[in-house]
Amino acid sequence: MLKRINWGEFRKFGSIADYGMIGAGFGALFLANIVRALRFRHLDPLRQKFGSWWVMGQAYNLMTATFPGGTGEMATAYLLKRFYKFDWLGGIKILVVTRVMDLAALTGLFLSSAFVVQQVHNLTISAIVISAVLFVLSVIMLIPPCQRLFVEGLRRIYPKRAWFSAKVFGLAQRISEGARSRGVFAAFVSGSYTLIMQLLAIFSTYLVLLGLRANLTFFETIFCFGIYVLFQLVPVQGFAGLGTQAAWWAIALSLAGYTGGNTVALGFVLYATFYVFIAMLCLLAIVYWFAMSRLFRIRSNQAA
Repeated sequence: MLKRINWGEFRKFGSIADYGMIGAGFGALFLANIVRALRFRHLDPLRQKFGSWWVMGQAYNLMTATFPGGTGEMATAYLLKRFYKFDWLGGIKILVVTRVMDLAALTGLFLSSAFVVQQVHNLTISAIVISAVLFVLSVIMLIPPCQRLFVEGLRRIYPKRAWFSAKVFGLAQRISEGARSRGVFAAFVSGSYTLIMQLLAIFSTYLVLLGLRANLTFFETIFCFGIYVLFQLVPVQGFAGLGTQAAWWAIALSLAGYTGGNTVALGFVLYATFYVFIAMLCLLAIVYWFAMSRLFRIRSNQAA
């Protein structure tokens, strides 16, 4: 893929970029992470402070963007155990619940955008089919009546595999209980946080693309973002996503209808831009954490 890059394209992007629009994209991503922290706190049975969850969210973003596979999730579960007194099961449970909610929101938005964009390729049709399956499965995981209907269907189709149906039902039940930890209204609030967070993340991508003079509409950006997220399911990722993430962006841009120039170069620029955004947010979280720790020590000394 590197051989296909015209390195002069990077200078071109640097000369034509609207840095104010790219900065606005960073602001939208910052707001998305605030909403993520609110959702984490809403789902947290221990009711940790908002600031603690915001710091954890930035650590989570950096680790999942840097480490391949599920290493980032496991590292985040360790941090939840180390600093927030979650047990391993509790930490992994809240991460799984939020992942399933994210999947439901993203696949739903992607399928909605597919009706507007109407890009017909073999890959896009495959992406739509996979998204539809993932959307149905994630909804089944989150909504108890759908769980019962699904499991009853499994029992009728495979009566000799009742144990498998019971295992599926148990897993789905635990996930939905995590999402509905404080009732139906609480589940609605969690779902609203998830939808707003994903829309802000997509809007951030849209603003960055506008800043790079890419000719994609908002619905095409949703379509592009959805395909990029689907590629995250591929169990191949370099350290810090180097190469692979840029390739996923390039393929997603091409399938979404981008025709403005070197897609591979734009994929690299998008990858680098968002990795810098994530690193900046993590740096802000570190500064906030040190400031709050110092303030806590000062107040403790004064109280003593």
